[in-house]
Formats: sequence, structure tokens, C-alpha cells
Amino acid sequence: MNPKVQEFLDKKKAEEREKELERRNEHLISLGLIDENKIGKKYGSAFEDNARKEKETGLFYVERYGALEVTDEEYAEICKYDNTNEEANSADIKMKEDISSIKSWVKFWSIFSIVIMAIAVIAFITIANQ
Repeated sequence: MNPKVQEFLDKKKAEEREKELERRNEHLISLGLIDENKIGKKYGSAFEDNARKEKETGLFYVERYGALEVTDEEYAEICKYDNTNEEANSADIKMKEDISSIKSWVKFWSIFSIVIMAIAVIAFITIANQ
């Protein structure tokens, strides 16, 4: 394999693994599986509770505990018994369906109002010319 291609693939795999690890840590923290000895920074908005501003970068952050270190097998077992992700996914699907329904109604009423406006303009011109 071409060394440039191999380097690119390795870089992308590392990025993907990093994103997966971040998502996994967020999930563990949301479940309360934290390590009090690991304190990290989560960057965000100045409006978050207890947000501080870094002097060097000017970014706002909150300090929080890190996730427990777990193996892939342990995490798979945790996910097997944790159904919050399934509930969140079903809630997301329901919300997308609701948004789609709302968008279709908005489109309907927009077209309906344009048609009524056109009829009103034609009626006004007809009445004004008599």
C-alpha cells in the first residue's frame, strides 16, 4: 500500500477512535460512572453554571470529573443493561416525525395564504375597475 494512503487511513482511524472514546466517556459520565481523581475541563458557554474563563485562550470551561476507565467488554456489558440510549433514539425519531409534520403543515398554510392573497388581489382589481 502507498505510504501516503496508509498514513491517511491511520489518521482517520485514530480520529474515529478518539470520537468514539469521547462519546463513550460522555455516556459513562451521564450514568454517574466517574473517577473523582480525574478532573478535566469541558469547554462551553459563559452561561453554564460555574463557568470560568481561561486567561491564555479566552475560552470558557467548567471543571468536572472524568469517566471511569473501563474495558471494551465492561462497556459492552454496561450498554447491554442501560436502555437510555434506546429511549433517546426513539425520542429523536419521534421528534423528527413531529418536525416533519409541522413542516408539512407550514408549507400547506403558506401555499394556502398565497392563493387567498392572489384571489383577494384579483377581486380588488375587478371591483376597482367597475
